[in-house]
Amino acid sequence: MNKSGHEETFQNRKKGAERVQTKLGKMHVDYWYPRVKKRTYVGRDGVTVEVPYWQARLKSAGRTMCFNLETTNRAEAVAKARDIYVYLIANECEATLERFKPKSESSNDDLTVDEFAELYRKEVELVEYPPLRRTIEPYIASFLLI
Repeated sequence: MNKSGHEETFQNRKKGAERVQTKLGKMHVDYWYPRVKKRTYVGRDGVTVEVPYWQARLKSAGRTMCFNLETTNRAEAVAKARDIYVYLIANECEATLERFKPKSESSNDDLTVDEFAELYRKEVELVEYPPLRRTIEPYIASFLLI
């Protein structure tokens, strides 16, 4: 916008088309609309499955971090992505990860194999798309043999 409050137009010399310059900063919520994505993967049947929650990928200090925005509403996801970015700028990567990607409650390093197997069974149930039971139990049995 120029001083009179009107948008400036620029002539694109190569194509002869006129365009309006509208560049949003990263602090503006609308900047994040094209940057929130829904993750997809190929399921067991070869069908592409889309994760229902929006995600944002942020880069800072040469490090890429992916955040699950935990909402199916795009407007809420965009606002959360912007909030995470603002927090990342004000703080460091580690503080942002601690706040927006909390670690598991149990961080005991001295687990027995049986305790690990029970913890694994509990945690795998919390995953959005858990593996089949017939996959989990042989894995645990093989681990117990080791």
